[in-house]
Formats: sequence, structure tokens, C-alpha cells
Amino acid sequence: MAIKIPKDYFYQILLALCVAAPSFHNFKVTFAIWTLAAMVTLQRKYSTKVLILFSFFAAIFVISFFSGLFESFDTYFFFRDMTYMAKPILGILVGYQLSKGYLKNPLIAIVYAGLALASYHILDAAISTLYYSISDINTLRYFAGFFSDYEVYVLVLLMFPKAFELPFSRRTRLWFIIIISISLVLYFARTNYIQLVLLVVAMKGYFEINKRSLIVTGTILGLIFASYAAIVAYNPRRNAAGLEAFLYKVKIAPQEAFKTKIDIHDWQEFHDHYRSYENIQTIKQVPRDGMKPLWFGKGLGSTVDLKTKVELQGEKLRFIPYMHNCFMTTFLKSGIVGLFFLILSIFYFFVVVKSQDKRTSTLQRIFVGTGLFLILSNWVFMGLFFPSESKSILIGVLFFMLEKWHFKGNYQRNTKIITQIDS
Repeated sequence: MAIKIPKDYFYQILLALCVAAPSFHNFKVTFAIWTLAAMVTLQRKYSTKVLILFSFFAAIFVISFFSGLFESFDTYFFFRDMTYMAKPILGILVGYQLSKGYLKNPLIAIVYAGLALASYHILDAAISTLYYSISDINTLRYFAGFFSDYEVYVLVLLMFPKAFELPFSRRTRLWFIIIISISLVLYFARTNYIQLVLLVVAMKGYFEINKRSLIVTGTILGLIFASYAAIVAYNPRRNAAGLEAFLYKVKIAPQEAFKTKIDIHDWQEFHDHYRSYENIQTIKQVPRDGMKPLWFGKGLGSTVDLKTKVELQGEKLRFIPYMHNCFMTTFLKSGIVGLFFLILSIFYFFVVVKSQDKRTSTLQRIFVGTGLFLILSNWVFMGLFFPSESKSILIGVLFFMLEKWHFKGNYQRNTKIITQIDS
């Protein structure tokens, strides 16, 4: 008997490939795959809501492009920056377009892609540990990966199967949760754990202002502060191995990206607060060149002088084109105006859903959690611009689900066929 292959099977594979590509740490390959996927899935019509989100990142890209034309730049670095600044646009388009035109159930495809990603990470971590005889967390993360925002989202989808209408059996869902949870534990990523808490609390509705949510949120915050106080009291060592190394990173987290005075000659202080040092130098250097860089940035190809060489991604660099902080990177490339659009893109997640029916309220909650997490993600990493992230694809999928569920609800209430997207 012939095996029937689903019509959307090829596009499920394409989605998984787009999700997995950033994990291999070759941005040229990621950009090529995402560009190809965006081109072959172009749609004739787009939701107004996704176009608004798209426009924020498009504005940052355009400002950075034209600002760079008025500065001296290296052609290679200019075009390299162009690909990096286009990444959120491509990710959102890939997720939205694949969902709209080619995937029967996009959320199921998202879950399977996350499961494949988690399985690969567990295997990679196991092989790396055995092959390199790894005995500490930092080395494990270096070889197997530092974080996975995408897997956290998939775990949250699986934790709320009714809300997202996932058809998996309880046993299947449990196995998926176990596999993805193991993968997330092996990342030892503080931001992923915070992301998980934010999204789960949001999905429970505890960010809605009422007596119950205030009690629950207050209790969670109390537990977090108590746990942090216990870690400080334990005083984990800086160069410790295993769990103690992770606890040390938790201990220094409040100062890591916010300290204002750093001695670059004190290696330990400089290393522990390097993110802050990047921010300090950016704020000092961008306005120094006049009003144009202050308002519109120094454009594509611009860099910040660290005043000393630092080893980043296997290279010793003094002039860096990107900071760990997306707010500072956007300020460098597109100034205060670009920074304004970045802040708008985050704020948009809090207001994008207005309808309060059961389906869209699910999306409202995950969008609120996303907005809160993006504040953190943009501060300590590069948000949706980060080369190794793929959550922008998932966000594109969620925007399609908003369009689909919103209009299906309208159809049932109004008993008329909707032929034009105009959300």
C-alpha cells in the first residue's frame, strides 16, 4: 500500500530547517535559508497587525541604511550589518507566510520543530560531554549551545494544550515536555528560566490587574527575592565548577548589565560586567560625533571602540559592530529615532489584541508575556536581532493565529464570509 505524504510535509520540513538553522552558528547559512523561505512563500495579502509589527523593524532598517550612507564605512561591514538588521523582518515573514499559505496546523509544526531542536541539543550535549570530557557548565554551554528561547515557547504551548488547541494525547504531550525540559536544563540559561516564568505567569492571567493576580505575583516575587538572598548568603565562588558556577552567574546578574563604573585593568571585574562596559562606551561615543548620529545613528557598518581588545566569538576585537544590548545597538545604528521604533515594537505586544473572546485572550496573554520578556531579551542580548535566535519565526506564526482565530470567531458570530483581510 502506498504511503500518503501530507501536502504540507515539505513546508513542515522547511519550517523546521528555518528554526534549526541559527543553532549551527553560521549566520550566512541562516540568512540564505530564511531569505529563500520568505521568497518562496510570499502572500498576496497580509494582516494589518503583522504589517504594523513589520513596519517597526523596517523603519529601523531604513534609518540605519541611510545613516550609514553619510558615514565612512567598509563595504563588507555595511552589507553584513544589512543582513543582521533585516533578520527580524525575515523571521516574522517566514513564520507568518508559511502559516498562512502552506501549513494546515502551524502550531503542531512549531511543536515538532521544537522537539527536533531539543532532541538535537540533548544529543549534542551528550556527545560533547563524552568527547571533550567536559566537567563544568561553561564548557558544556560553549560546545552545546547557550540558550533557546524557541524551546521555551514550545514548552509553554505544550503546558496549555487546550488554550492552543493542540491535539496531542496526554502521554505524547508528557514525553514532549520531558524531552524539551531536559534540553532547557542543559542550557543553564538564566534568561530562559526567567522567560519560562514570565510566559507561564502570563498564560495563567496573573498579569491582569485584580486581587488574585496581585497575591500570586507578589508571592512569586517574594520567592524570587528570597531565593536570590539565599544565593548571596551562600556566596558561590567565581571560578567554581558545576552548579556553583551557575549560581555565581545568578548572584552577579543584577550588576552585570547595570554597573556604571568599571576598571578595565581589573580582569575579573571587567569580565563580569562586560555588558555594562559596552553600554557605557556606546553612550559616550555616539553623541560625540554630533546631532545627526544622536538622532539617526551612525548607520550600517558603524562600530564602538572598546579601548582595549576583547576576545569575542574566537577573535580579539577592539571595534565591535554589535553590543549584547539591543537598545544600545539600535542607538548606535539608528539613533534615538530608531530606538523609539524598537520600544514601539515591544509596546505593540501589549496592545495588539483587543478582542476578549476565549481564543484571542489566549494570544493576548502570550503576547503580554512576550512583551515583558523582550524588555529583558533586548537588554541582555540582541532581542530578535540575535543571530542564534529563531523566536521571530514563532512570533510570525502567532500573528497568523491571531488573524485566523479572530476572523473565524467573527464569521461564526456574524454568519458572513470574510474575503478581505483588514484587521
